[in-house]
Amino acid sequence: MERLENTAAVVRKLVLLTMLGFLVVVLGPVIVTALSVVVPFALIGFLVWGGFQLVCHGRQVAWQHTREFGSGLVAVLRRLVAAPGRVFAAGKKGGLFAWRKAHALGRSVGGILVQTLGGALVGGLLGVLGGLHYHDAVVRVPIGILGGALLGLGARVLLRGPAKPVGVQPTETIG
Repeated sequence: MERLENTAAVVRKLVLLTMLGFLVVVLGPVIVTALSVVVPFALIGFLVWGGFQLVCHGRQVAWQHTREFGSGLVAVLRRLVAAPGRVFAAGKKGGLFAWRKAHALGRSVGGILVQTLGGALVGGLLGVLGGLHYHDAVVRVPIGILGGALLGLGARVLLRGPAKPVGVQPTETIG
């Protein structure tokens, strides 16, 4: 069981690294191009703004405004850097939800398939035995497989147990 978990972890990491590499190859040039266009204009605008502050308000006020602008810029950059983490966290939650649903569906379908295939196997074996005895295996084997599969499916549906109760809270009490 430990080898299966290790294999799953390796496959999961391989898929993650593949997606990361794809995103870097596809989005890397776009981001670099956008930055190379925006940053020079932002620097020129900052220099003009700083010169305007210096001329109109004086050295002390200009320095105070520049510090406030810098702290605001740092706050915005922190939010921008944190945004991909929030996006990946939401993606992780969605992925875990999808995995749980797929896992539950797989267990349910797997249980049905095991019962159905087991019934088909038993029905096929009975068809072979009857066909060998009465020399009509061509007819008895397919009918035995179909009948056994239907019996297995019916057994799974009828014997799976009661449905899980849904937790419903009463809205008000009558008393």
